Amino acid sequence: MKPALVVLVAALAACSEAPQQEPPPTFEEQSLLALQHFYADDAEEQMLALRAQVEEQVQEDPQGFAFRALTPDDVDMYEHDEDHVVWERTGGAGVIARMRGEMPDYVAASVEPDQSFVDSTYDIWTRAVTDGDADAFLSGDDDIDTQNHIQKTLLGVTIPYDMEKDFRWYGDTLTFISLVPQAGFDESGDNGIVVGFTVELWYEDDEGLVWFNASWSQIHSLLEETLTLEQAIQLLIDGTLDYYWGTEEHVTGTPHEG
Repeated sequence: MKPALVVLVAALAACSEAPQQEPPPTFEEQSLLALQHFYADDAEEQMLALRAQVEEQVQEDPQGFAFRALTPDDVDMYEHDEDHVVWERTGGAGVIARMRGEMPDYVAASVEPDQSFVDSTYDIWTRAVTDGDADAFLSGDDDIDTQNHIQKTLLGVTIPYDMEKDFRWYGDTLTFISLVPQAGFDESGDNGIVVGFTVELWYEDDEGLVWFNASWSQIHSLLEETLTLEQAIQLLIDGTLDYYWGTEEHVTGTPHEG
C-alpha cells in the first residue's frame, strides 16, 4: 500500500472511532434538568445553563412554551402522590416575562407571610421560613426553605394543599423550586391538585427583571376529561401569567397593563 494511502486509511479509521458528541439540551430539556438537579451537586451549573437559555429566548412580550408530559422517572427524586397521578395529563409549560419594578422588592415580597396577593383565586396562601436566615436571604447572602399552606377556589371549587418552596442564590440569579408532595382534594374528593412541580428563576439585565417559570401539573376535576392536553397547558400558561401580574401589581402598587 502506498504511503499516502496508508495515511488516508489511518485518518479515516481515527475519525470513525471518534466519540459522537451529545447535542446540548433543548430549552425544554434544560428546564427539566434544572428541576431534577435543584438539590444536586451540579445545581449551580444546571441553573446557570437554564438562565443562559432564557436569555436567548426572552423578548419584550411574554412567551409561553408547551412542554411534554412527565414520566415517573422524571421526578423519582421527589416525593409525590403516585396513587392519583395520570402521567399523560402532566403536561408542562415554560413562561418568560419582563417585569416592572426592582428585583430587591420582588425578593422582599417572596418572604411575606401572606402570599395570597398573587391571584384572587387564592383564599389562603401562607408562607413560613423553615430553614435559613430571611434577613440574609434578602441581601443575597443566604438561601431559605419555606413551607406553604394554600386554599384555592376556582369555578366554585375550593382545594386545600401544602407546598414546599425553596430559594437558592447563584451570584445575582435567584432560583426557586415548588413541590406538592401530597395531593389535595376538595370535600367531595372529585376535584384536586394531584401533581405540582415548578422551577423558577429571576435575574436582571439591562432592561430590568426577567422571570422564568417552568411548571408541570395535573389538576383532577370533573372537567378534566373535557379538556385536551393542549388546552390544559394553555390554562397553565394563563395561570402563570396571572401569578406574574398579581405579584407585579403587589410590588409596584399599580396594575399590569397589556
